[in-house]
Amino acid sequence: MITFLNKQNTVKEIINSENLALIKVNASKKFIPGQFFEVSIKGKGSTPISVSSNSKYLELIFPKNCDFRKTLSQCKPGDIIDLTGPHGNGYPITDFFDKNLVLIAEGYGVSSIKSIIEYVDFARLKFKEVKIILSGCLKNSLFADDIKKWETNYHLSFFELDKELDLNIDWDINQRVLVLSGSSKWVDSVVEQIKDKFLEENIWLNYECKMQCTDGECKECAIGSKYVCRDGPIFSYKEINKEKK
Repeated sequence: MITFLNKQNTVKEIINSENLALIKVNASKKFIPGQFFEVSIKGKGSTPISVSSNSKYLELIFPKNCDFRKTLSQCKPGDIIDLTGPHGNGYPITDFFDKNLVLIAEGYGVSSIKSIIEYVDFARLKFKEVKIILSGCLKNSLFADDIKKWETNYHLSFFELDKELDLNIDWDINQRVLVLSGSSKWVDSVVEQIKDKFLEENIWLNYECKMQCTDGECKECAIGSKYVCRDGPIFSYKEINKEKK
């Protein structure tokens, strides 16, 4: 069931880096990690953006990869934006209880991973060990402060995008969950490298980066018969593998 935030939400803070923007909004709403909101400005456009945090303000992080997102990144504290949602299927977070988590992200994909980690922080005793593996370019990104905290609380390491991912884990295969979040090409490549280390039903893929709308109208995010904006953006490997055959 979709619930809707009220219109006329006030921007609290915005932070820009070269390629990304972080916007904090004076709004609070429950969501499942991996879900997204449609963010719009009257007369200027709209875009789907996943939630990275809801600890104090609703926090949205997005790449400045289209004209409207560039416009959104130029908002100032006190500006008004419209939000609807949450939309989509998030991670089946309760299925992760009593399991070891391997969370791997590159670039903007770490936004979705951050929402999982925030949930784990809140309910730490419900999860076993957590291993976070991030692309090296994130060390000095908008996530730098978060990464420092994760280094203290979890097993954190980095990888280089031009090298094959080397994953060493010795947990019971029945107790392992893999989450991959990043560009769709990167997700597809990495899952093929390491899928044999996990059960298919315990591999979860984030295809948010393929979305351009929220209702399937543009058809840009189609994977087989599925639309990322309507049926995702989170899919199990087992489900998405059937669609690609």
